[in-house]
Amino acid sequence: MPKPYKFCPFDGQPLTETVHGHPACKCGFVHWDNPVPVVAVLAPMNGGIVAVQRKLEPFAGGWCLPCGFVDSHEDPSVAAVREIKEEAGLDVEPISILRVVTTPGNQTILFFLTKIVGGELLAGDDATVARTFQFSEIPQLCFPLHNEVVREFIRTSNKERLK
Repeated sequence: MPKPYKFCPFDGQPLTETVHGHPACKCGFVHWDNPVPVVAVLAPMNGGIVAVQRKLEPFAGGWCLPCGFVDSHEDPSVAAVREIKEEAGLDVEPISILRVVTTPGNQTILFFLTKIVGGELLAGDDATVARTFQFSEIPQLCFPLHNEVVREFIRTSNKERLK
């Protein structure tokens, strides 16, 4: 988690003011410490879900849903489509948002349920492996929120319709 600003990046003065609880400078600079948007993609496939094994830290070698940061000025649904293509080689259409959570690490994660419409399941970008796990064999995912969303999806879904 980044350290909070203590000095103004424009005039070097201490941030002694506050604006709506955010550190500010007398010159008018406000450090809006807003959450960073992230997407995670739940993609049902062949009676299970797609997961990727992470190539990079944090949690290199761990399994997770395809996920990543939303780029500047990018629609989150476009980011979800981009992330699963980059990490797992699949083309998807977003169906719905399953959950939105702001984490203690100051990220807002949008979990998208998607429908696979093309592509080939291949690891890419920052994944070492991309594969489908049947609902009964899904490993412990390295991000606790991913586990919660997958468990809730399995509990509330009609798995037969997803095959």
